[in-house]
Amino acid sequence: MLVRIFTSPLPVLCVLMVCGSCSGSEAPSDDVVVDSLHAEILIDLHLADARAEVTGEPSDSLRSVALAIHQLDSLALKTILDRYAQHPEEAVALYEQAGEQLATERRGR
Repeated sequence: MLVRIFTSPLPVLCVLMVCGSCSGSEAPSDDVVVDSLHAEILIDLHLADARAEVTGEPSDSLRSVALAIHQLDSLALKTILDRYAQHPEEAVALYEQAGEQLATERRGR
């Protein structure tokens, strides 16, 4: 189970949100710009993990497919996540944007 936690970007972003809020700085401003492609990648990885949980399919292969759709590999994903680790306010904005997009899709646009 511990291995699974570290293969998903969602726990990493949650930790970044908590760490960012503990720094004593103000909430992220509205002018933080998030790369919409990164939000789409995060959503696709989240959906791959959810599908793996429901169907029992191997999450690694589903995550590989999700990354391939965006022409990325695990190293490129790590680079993206490392950048967000250095900019917690952007990580929070990314997570919020992905959540909003998922909520919009769930409502049927």
